[in-house]
Amino acid sequence: MNYTPPVITIIGRSNSGKTTLIERLTEHFTHKGFKIAIIKHMKHDFEMDHEGKDTFRYRKSGAVISSITNDRSMAIMADVPPGMTPLSAAESLFAHADMIFIEGHKERQGPKIEVVGDTKEPYLFESGCGEVCAVVSDRMVDTGLPLFPRDAIQQIVKFIEETFMPKKR
Repeated sequence: MNYTPPVITIIGRSNSGKTTLIERLTEHFTHKGFKIAIIKHMKHDFEMDHEGKDTFRYRKSGAVISSITNDRSMAIMADVPPGMTPLSAAESLFAHADMIFIEGHKERQGPKIEVVGDTKEPYLFESGCGEVCAVVSDRMVDTGLPLFPRDAIQQIVKFIEETFMPKKR
């Protein structure tokens, strides 16, 4: 039986606290024995591989995927397979996890938790972002959605478990 881990997208404006929330949720779920995978979505270009390094040379020679490993860690650089989006390709690489958090990528279909910081900009759940199912903020935000203070990690974890984790049969 194949297990498809729940994917929860954490969205919010820049400097709203998305990374901190994911970090705290990951610490909590890891302590409970869950394997957590995280995908960070960026709108701008980035390069993890550098010219002249072996992995860069492998990819330049035509490899669609290359990896570097040691006794503790590994990193993978891969081209996005035809017909897939970068996000779906990344999600498929993390299928062994118990849960996947995506930071950013508000356009992604699927459930989202919005982190609201100290901004005057419109909330993403109001601007057609769709599928926002909860809001995390220290401000009173009139959403009609479940609202959690930033430090209410236990409550947020309970919400995630009840909403996204498969029920045991």
